Amino acid sequence: MIDNFEEEEGKQLSFTQVYEDVVTAFMESNSLTERREAEKTLVEWRNDKSMLSNILDVIQTTLNSNALFIASSSIEFILSKMTDNLDLQIVSNIFQSLIRRLRSIYLKQPENDNIKAFFYKNRVNIIKCISLIMLYYPNYLELWTELEPNNAKILFCFLFEEEERQIPSKHNDFLDEFNKYDENNVIQILKDSEMSVEWLELLRYGLSKSSKMGKFIPLLPRLEVVPNDPILYPEFISVLQECTSNDYFGFSFNESEVDFFERICDVALNIIKMVLLPPVDSMCVQMASFIFDEIFDFDSDFLIDRATTFGKEALRVFLQSLDTVKYFPDIFVYFRSTDNYIDIIEGSDLLVQPILDILSFIIDLINENPELYMNESLASPFYNVSNSSKQSVVNYFCELLINPSEGAIFAIASSSKQIKDKFANQLVDFMVINSLPASIVFYFIENCCDSCASNINELLQYTTIFKSEENWLHILKAYKSLTKFYPNVIISDETTNHIAFISNIIQFCSHQYNQLNQNGFSEIVIDGITSLLNLIDFSPNSEFSESLKLLITEKLISCSSNLKIMNLFASNSLNSINQARHKGEMQLFLTSLCSDLINAMLSSQFSENDQEEICSFFSSGLDSQIISDTNFILDWIAGSLIFLPIPAHIYLISKIIDNDKSIVLSEKIIAFLLNVGDCGDGDLMKASLEFIKKLAVEEWKPFFQTFTSDFYLAPLASFDMGIVCATLDIITNIVECDECEKDLMKITEAIINGVFTTFQDMETRKTINILIKILNTEKITPNSILDYVCSKLPRMVDEFDDFKDAILTQPFDRVEILKAIVGLRNAM
Repeated sequence: MIDNFEEEEGKQLSFTQVYEDVVTAFMESNSLTERREAEKTLVEWRNDKSMLSNILDVIQTTLNSNALFIASSSIEFILSKMTDNLDLQIVSNIFQSLIRRLRSIYLKQPENDNIKAFFYKNRVNIIKCISLIMLYYPNYLELWTELEPNNAKILFCFLFEEEERQIPSKHNDFLDEFNKYDENNVIQILKDSEMSVEWLELLRYGLSKSSKMGKFIPLLPRLEVVPNDPILYPEFISVLQECTSNDYFGFSFNESEVDFFERICDVALNIIKMVLLPPVDSMCVQMASFIFDEIFDFDSDFLIDRATTFGKEALRVFLQSLDTVKYFPDIFVYFRSTDNYIDIIEGSDLLVQPILDILSFIIDLINENPELYMNESLASPFYNVSNSSKQSVVNYFCELLINPSEGAIFAIASSSKQIKDKFANQLVDFMVINSLPASIVFYFIENCCDSCASNINELLQYTTIFKSEENWLHILKAYKSLTKFYPNVIISDETTNHIAFISNIIQFCSHQYNQLNQNGFSEIVIDGITSLLNLIDFSPNSEFSESLKLLITEKLISCSSNLKIMNLFASNSLNSINQARHKGEMQLFLTSLCSDLINAMLSSQFSENDQEEICSFFSSGLDSQIISDTNFILDWIAGSLIFLPIPAHIYLISKIIDNDKSIVLSEKIIAFLLNVGDCGDGDLMKASLEFIKKLAVEEWKPFFQTFTSDFYLAPLASFDMGIVCATLDIITNIVECDECEKDLMKITEAIINGVFTTFQDMETRKTINILIKILNTEKITPNSILDYVCSKLPRMVDEFDDFKDAILTQPFDRVEILKAIVGLRNAM
């Protein structure tokens, strides 16, 4: 450490000058040795209580921004780590020094924008220090008025953050004092301070603490500048989210509450208008989409109640936005207003036409470029609107038939069954005489063929017209519907060998492994298989069906090493069974097929990355009930755990036991569980502990012979709270068992050690539940717990008496015990 401040010429330097030089060396020196030496010196000064007055002098006199930041950070450290060793006079000196510098943060320098920006982080750091003084010495809270409004708003943001971190207790003086400040104080600060990110943050805090949004109406004019400043957008969105977190029914009867919320939404709309002004990028579009979601997904009754004002304007802005967003096709298909169209239409006649205008925009866009914009994600609004019984809506779909188009076909194919039954047949003639994109045609067939029985032969002709590779996905989606509703027509059609066509597509796509993810060939294979399954279901025990079963088995086994296809098959099987006419026969066939596929799969070589997919296949197969024997899966897992263990293996074991409680775990699986702590994989450890908890919950008979107390207590020392929580859950479920009696004190000591070292809020609450269970066994007395806690205290503190009272009072009060433990922990 530097002990004197003399220059070579004998001229004395002030400590501030020396401090600035050391900070400069630390921040700017090219020599690593010099930087380390400077850092060492700064740390020594910070830790030396006798240097505190010198550091405060630096804070009050330096013009060097870096020096001010390091000095104020040192004070923050002292307040956070050494508060027990500070007498009240020292605290007063720190507070006064901080306040003085805050009042003249730039000293004699001109207050231009550059200087303000240069010193901003220092200003915030000093206010953070003041907030810590108020946290640890709450009598200083009343001195918040010493700060001018722009600093007070930052101070209160810090104080609200501290409040959220506190747990109520008898001795939490900070909460007792801070609870005296309400939204009125917040409103006063906001009225008198400049708009900023902190201003909006404080507004959000104020709204979260207030039961009446309407109290903040006087602040609404201040929000008019927000749309013009993009820096404010993220925090304003947080304000919007705070407002939408409220239940609309709860405040809908209060006019001022609704007025405030509507004005907040008005600002949000103005932000959307600004971000979608040219030039626009994808980030702008995503922000606009997010804000629309917040508004429209809030509550349809709000739009209905304010239909004449905000409701119409919001839908108008949304429609206007679509004209910009259409240049981002990938985002456009997910850029929506709401899924509540039906509620809005039924609730307000005024909003019907704006919503129909939105649908017309989508239709026009599809007409403009069907290949680019026709996407199933855009079907939802048409379906929602078409469920309305209003005549204006029915007329809208009827008018689409006057001038049929690609967009009109998409609209009706996406609509409700009622609309499709009414109008779909009338579109077939238009489709026959016009050259339309294959995607539109097959989308129509997929979704409308069950409404077009009289024209089914015309629709079938399209399967022979569009045979090129790029249409296969659309073709087989159509076949999936055709074979479901018209299997007899498909089978008896002599002009086209539909089965051979489907088989050839499957054959080709199942071998295009290198293009699966790019072209969706795996989905094509499964759609083809589903189509053939529909035909089998039509006459399950016929000679024709038997040949199809062989065909399907052959096709799937040929691509059994493609795990994506296998997973899709397993996950789709339950749907095939549920929709089958002959469920029993379909179940038997798919179970037999699955067994053949498993034998083929497990004969292939898979990498570590494939383990997840294989587990997913087995899991989906269990869900679909097409796996009858699980012993071979357990054997496979036991082998995989030796070389390539992943959490999915453990989850799969757990699912198998859920399906069959009589399953016996092999020695290899138990050996892995007992040694899982050696793997160094936190996720695998958590998965294993969750599984062991399941064994405890379900009272697995060999539990206590298998898992010793040393095994299930060891993870409590982990810094991963997920691991600790899973361990505490295990203890919670076994602590009352007779087999645990001999280990109860060991358990008690382990969880108490955790509470006073690493445990956080959730872990502490779980610990309290365990302590109460232990006390209820009457095998461990409250005095035994008190003696152990007392032995862990570095010194006796008043808070121990609160803990003693809580432990000795029956019935046990979890909240009082929690307060006492938190108070005791803070005192330590």
